[in-house]
Amino acid sequence: MVHFDYAETGLLIRDGNRLAGFEVAAEEGKFLPTEAKIHGSTVKVKSDQVSLPRFIRYGWANVTNANLVGVEGLPAAPFRILR
Repeated sequence: MVHFDYAETGLLIRDGNRLAGFEVAAEEGKFLPTEAKIHGSTVKVKSDQVSLPRFIRYGWANVTNANLVGVEGLPAAPFRILR
């Protein structure tokens, strides 16, 4: 789970499609696209290919289809975190 501190009013998907741009990796560091769902100001990520995610990243590419925005329409910035 990824909690966004400045999204108290919620998060949205900019284009109405599935949430895109999230990837997870195990300890080895090989990132794979993952399913992500918004729950208020939190995004839950899940991958059938990575049983114990160690790293999560979002929008981590030169060109990305990342589509997470706040209710004000401002896009979420790319990030990489260690769980």
